[in-house]
Amino acid sequence: MDAQTSRLPADLSHAPHDVKLWLVDLIKARSYKSLKALRGVNKEWKALVDPHLWSHIRLEPKPIEDLERFILDCVVHIGPHVRSVSIQQWSKTTNFQPSGERDAPYVVQDRIPAIEKVLGLPARGTRWPLGTWDERIAIVQNALLARALASCTGLERLSVTGSLDIVTHENSGGFDIKMTVDHQRVPNRVFPALQSIGKSIIELDLKMGTEYGDAHPVGHMRRFVALAPNCRHLSLHLRGKVAKRWNDHNRPELMRAIGTLKQLETLSTGGWTIWDKILENHRTLFPSTLRSLVVDNGTISVRSINTLAKHYGGHLVSLELSWLNNSLFPDVASQPFHFPKLKSLVLRAAFSAPFLRAFAGSPLEHVELFGKLSNLLSMGSRPHACRPVRASGLQPDDMTVAVILDFLKEHKSSLKKVKVYDKLLIDPPAAQLAILQWCGTNDIEAELDHTPYL
Repeated sequence: MDAQTSRLPADLSHAPHDVKLWLVDLIKARSYKSLKALRGVNKEWKALVDPHLWSHIRLEPKPIEDLERFILDCVVHIGPHVRSVSIQQWSKTTNFQPSGERDAPYVVQDRIPAIEKVLGLPARGTRWPLGTWDERIAIVQNALLARALASCTGLERLSVTGSLDIVTHENSGGFDIKMTVDHQRVPNRVFPALQSIGKSIIELDLKMGTEYGDAHPVGHMRRFVALAPNCRHLSLHLRGKVAKRWNDHNRPELMRAIGTLKQLETLSTGGWTIWDKILENHRTLFPSTLRSLVVDNGTISVRSINTLAKHYGGHLVSLELSWLNNSLFPDVASQPFHFPKLKSLVLRAAFSAPFLRAFAGSPLEHVELFGKLSNLLSMGSRPHACRPVRASGLQPDDMTVAVILDFLKEHKSSLKKVKVYDKLLIDPPAAQLAILQWCGTNDIEAELDHTPYL
């Protein structure tokens, strides 16, 4: 063992307490040729496991014989000092695959049994039929992740992008075909590992969807949420074409799982296209501890916002809305929202003067107004691929500087910070000056956002 690796302590109890373990593509090679190209690339990972860098670890694709040493030297020593784990598209990892003319590389075959032994996997001999090669590597990869997670008994923050299924990749006619291994035939070790440490997790960030090849993203989210009963900060973002993934079966199951989080304080959602259906179901119960809600790249009508205010407005202090179905805007003026404790309001969508006036009864301290006159954010094939759409119910003269100032004056006694997107205003130079002057006169922090938008 070289000098640098030998400096790695057997016990990492003295390592920094905010250790971030970033597991990315531990095993990656498409062919024997690419495997040979990787064999000489060892310096990077040796530097990464140097003790003083344990505050942030990013693992890159490495030869499998070095992976065995990494498991022996590092993974088996992961412990409660790890506070944060980020897992990026684990099931999308390209595994070692034999070429069409020959068996898998002998060097890999020789190392796999040793790795399986370290990870506690059943011994299967040193050679296997060609058809099971990819599956065996996928199982090793799953067990490696499970072994690492099971040791993180002090884990507080978990971020997962994509599902954690055991997945194999087969090349057919130049196309990569992903197959999920049947969990009844090959148990997934990651979820039992998460269940054993889940009670310590207070922040859970999930990004899933067809964009990452997940066939059942809503079901995966429900499973993760159920594993973290003490979660306080929950972020659930769906990516890709997800509208058809919602149904009357998985939607209530996910909402019930969220409802069991008795300490939940913040809920951030992305790509949820069914807020109206969620809120029209009176069996949907968010915990009474919920203080902050984000609706990002989703759809929610004014009627549903009224429902939200009626049932949860009494304890929400922060609300962010990124896309509004504003077909009911003309009725807003006569139906003010009841958010008596709301202090932070972020609107990243088209809105009207009546919509702003509906928040008159809220003691707002922080306000952010984004959007473009007569335009509305709409999701394309990707949640962040937006296109302008004519917003029904809005007139070109709806959003004047007078409307903005009237809204700010309504909350003058409580306001502390204002942020306005400059293209929101009809006469930007004059309007910007008017808003800045008013905020300055009233000792309110003001910021004009010049970020390109729409």
